[in-house]
Amino acid sequence: MECPRCRTENPVGHRFCSACGQKLARPCTGCGFENAPDARFCGSCGRSLEPKDPAPSPETAAKPAPAPEGEKRPVCVLFADLVGFTELSARLDAEDLKALVESFYARADRAIADYGGTVDKHIGDAVMALFGAPVAHGDDDERAIRAALDIHAAMAAPDAAGRTLAVHIGIAAGEVVAGGFARGYTVLGESVNLASRLVGLAGAGETVISDALRQNLGSRVLAATLPPQPVKGIDGLVRAWRVSGLAPAARPSTPFVGRRHDRQLLAGMIAATKSGGRGRMAVLRGDAGIGKSRLAEEIAQEAAREGFVVHSAFVLDFGAGRGQDAVPALARSLLGLGPDSSEPARTAAVEQAVAERLIEPGEQAMLEDMLDLPSGGERWLIYAAMDNATRLARKQALLVTLARQAATRGPLLIVIEDLHWAEPSMLGFVAALAEATAHQPILLLVTTRPEGDPLDRAWRAQLSEAAINTLDLAPLRAADATALAAAIIAPGDERIAACIARAQGNPLFLEQLLRHTASAAADSVPASVQSVVLGRLDRLPPDEKALLQAASVLGQRFHPEALAHLLDRHRVDVSSLIDAHLLKPDAAGLAFAHALIRDGVYGSLLKARRKALHRKAADWFRGRDRGLEAEHLDRAEDPGAAAAYLAAAQAAMAQFQLDRVNTLTARGLALATDDTLKGTLAVLLGETRQGLGDSRGALDAFQQAAASLPPGAERLQAELGLANTLSVLERLDEALALLAEAQADAERLKLPVLLARIHGLRGNILFPRGEVERCVAEHGRALALAVEAGAPEEEARAHGGLGDGYYVYGDFIRSMQHFERCVALAAAQGFRRIEVANRAMYSLSGMLDVDFPRALGEADAAVTLAKQVGHRRAEMIAEHMRFWNRFEMGDLAGAREAIVEALAISRQLSARRFEAEGLMFLGQVQHELGDPQSLSLLREGVAIARETPRYLLPTGLGLLAMLTSDRSERERALDEGEALLEAGSIWHNHLFFNRYGMEAALEAGDAQRVERYATAFEKVTTRPLPYVSFLVRRGRALAAGLRRQIDPVELGRLREEALAAKWQKVLPGIDAALAASR
Repeated sequence: MECPRCRTENPVGHRFCSACGQKLARPCTGCGFENAPDARFCGSCGRSLEPKDPAPSPETAAKPAPAPEGEKRPVCVLFADLVGFTELSARLDAEDLKALVESFYARADRAIADYGGTVDKHIGDAVMALFGAPVAHGDDDERAIRAALDIHAAMAAPDAAGRTLAVHIGIAAGEVVAGGFARGYTVLGESVNLASRLVGLAGAGETVISDALRQNLGSRVLAATLPPQPVKGIDGLVRAWRVSGLAPAARPSTPFVGRRHDRQLLAGMIAATKSGGRGRMAVLRGDAGIGKSRLAEEIAQEAAREGFVVHSAFVLDFGAGRGQDAVPALARSLLGLGPDSSEPARTAAVEQAVAERLIEPGEQAMLEDMLDLPSGGERWLIYAAMDNATRLARKQALLVTLARQAATRGPLLIVIEDLHWAEPSMLGFVAALAEATAHQPILLLVTTRPEGDPLDRAWRAQLSEAAINTLDLAPLRAADATALAAAIIAPGDERIAACIARAQGNPLFLEQLLRHTASAAADSVPASVQSVVLGRLDRLPPDEKALLQAASVLGQRFHPEALAHLLDRHRVDVSSLIDAHLLKPDAAGLAFAHALIRDGVYGSLLKARRKALHRKAADWFRGRDRGLEAEHLDRAEDPGAAAAYLAAAQAAMAQFQLDRVNTLTARGLALATDDTLKGTLAVLLGETRQGLGDSRGALDAFQQAAASLPPGAERLQAELGLANTLSVLERLDEALALLAEAQADAERLKLPVLLARIHGLRGNILFPRGEVERCVAEHGRALALAVEAGAPEEEARAHGGLGDGYYVYGDFIRSMQHFERCVALAAAQGFRRIEVANRAMYSLSGMLDVDFPRALGEADAAVTLAKQVGHRRAEMIAEHMRFWNRFEMGDLAGAREAIVEALAISRQLSARRFEAEGLMFLGQVQHELGDPQSLSLLREGVAIARETPRYLLPTGLGLLAMLTSDRSERERALDEGEALLEAGSIWHNHLFFNRYGMEAALEAGDAQRVERYATAFEKVTTRPLPYVSFLVRRGRALAAGLRRQIDPVELGRLREEALAAKWQKVLPGIDAALAASR
């Protein structure tokens, strides 16, 4: 007869299973009477006991059945061995010896069975028993100790012949592989060998246990440590313990506040948010299983009753499919979409949001990305041109916008669970939502664990207005635990008190234990969650057990269709598992009732079975989610996992998910064995870390790529990435040396596009070194190669580089020509980041052509594009251009607005030379507005400019000379400025210093100095510039007035030209001179 517990086939006549000790009986389906295993008719009612079909009986089906392929599980292995058996063998005849051994077997087997253990085998004078296999009880460690104590007690009583026997026992705990092997069910693992060896350390009547078992039981076992010693077959010294007994069960101490107080605090936050129109952030923090999710669910229900709209999301460490992670899930929910909403429904929601002006048109591409929708056109080009920091900031702002819009219709509760799994980018979204609670009726509720809590001091420091309450959840009080128990098994049940004591206030432990004991009708006390979970798992029908194990491979949350695929079925029925509180319906499909249940089930899978299921999961996700496909191939230990990570990373890079790319490429690199694949992954990792601002991390990645890749185009790309990173780190000589090597390779391989990039990068490196002629030559070579190769992106970059080079070189006309070509080409080709980096400089040409409206229009466009792309440096420079044009046109308020914004950006970027520029020009406009503190601003700017004197110090000194009323200060400023120009300075200092110098000399009535500055001003450019020509003519005309040689005709022409150009700033001096001539 087949054992209903372990499936071992027993010979006819056996009343107990020879493998596990299970009682063998054939129950009558009519009256329940237990018949002998070989009975054909019921001895009580006469009903036939033969099945009408080969299907298993209900009794058999209800019994646990180990999976045929086996499983991993924590088990206690007990060996009990008769003391002095060799001597007894010599003294007793065979028949008496047999009776003695059978007496020992009977006593030991009975004690083992009494505590739910399984007799694995009888070996001569020894018994091997298992606790935790094939059925786990949750407290199998303690059961093994109790069985050992009972065996000793049983053996102390004399046998039928009046002999008193003794045994010594060894017990070891650990993970084993359990299943059917050859002759029947058994276990394999180190614990088996260790338990058999520990017997030799035990004296007569003693039990010695492994250190792992002692740690599992803690203070519940009374034991003395033995000196560490070598044991045959075990590596290293073994630490063991001699057991003297079990301690009385201790009730848990509950020093922390229970849930009732937590709920009152949170209810108060709900009421305050509803009545006050502003909310806060609440953090529920506690250990795994302490009840964070359950409390969050209760609060969500309370909020809903108070009229709140509840939006929930989860941060998952594994198994998050596309659109299911927290940010997309919240975006969908805030737009009224379900987690499985179709593409047409999502598209309609975006269109409606734009039409109703819930979002700006420029945010459409971001929302499409968040909702996993295709995008295109100009909005996608702008989105693609953004750097990672801008993209994240815009997405965060967009999510906040959706939340604020929703909050205008009524108070919100936003719940985000399991923040301890969050990546850095996710924490930015949480911070943005937290700040929004300060001004809207939004209550943000998050859960996290103490270990690895990401909401640390640094995270909180970035918040300026959000109020945060952190609730550290304490273990359940006994009264609360009793109330939970009463909802699961009958109140007053004698098992409740023991379960509450052993659960130690952890509600997950308690709930799983109570459900387990309710089904097993046994006094079960868990030593770990896995034991509790396996105890319940063992009582499932084989089909449901296999289903749950397969589901664990998919992660905490999964879709039923994916599970059906793993099991080769059209559909799966999980209703009984939901009824058993092992699974629960979820917005995205199904979820385990708790992450620790999933972990316990997953841990029971054997490696071969686990790998096979992960491989099938990868098949399911292929074409659906490249990231999850790669993760499952990884866990399947598939050799294609590294390549899958590369494909997933490339897909994530196309969506600008740099944090995700960083994770995927790093894991792919850890798995890759092929050098070329390693190199390709490392290049992508380097580019990603560049985008994340991690220059040193990028350096490491590019170095690895260059070392891994064979000679060719791909390795050259790695070397260019390396050279660029070295230049960012100011290791310019190393970067130039590397470019020289790369150039030789590119020329040999005839790769003109890469050659263009090499020359352009070299030009960029030479620029800050002040090697202007070489810089211009390199960009010129890059331009020629790019045009020859038909590479518009490199061509646009080269034009920008030449614009910078000729600007510093002093050839303004050529500089502006190249900036114009760069901007036009970049705009036509959609290279928005190149366009925005150069458009601001291009706008300078309009000003120097004395076409201020056109120049201001270009500056406005440059600011708008810079804001869209998130290029703060370009935005700052464009604001400078706005300032100059507005100031010249007499719009002092607009000029002040522009320079204040530019100054703020410079301080955000810690760009000191641009901060100096902002302070100088802010002082200038404030002086025009009559601010008595204006010169203080200007002097502060000049002081900072001394840190980088070549950049703008002469300009500041010219401004100071023009505006100060202190003659000696004016003279010192002009003398120092002239000396700096003589020593060599950037072209724009010659332009502005000489202009301001003329104004200062006019103010001082020094016609001779005006003429000197006018002459120097004429020499600023190699070709005439309308801006320079006009100011030189004006200066000389006004200087003539100082000599009483006024030319009214020239002054009249100057006035007409200024009016036509809307050049208000130059008119007062001209008008004063004309008035004096009358």
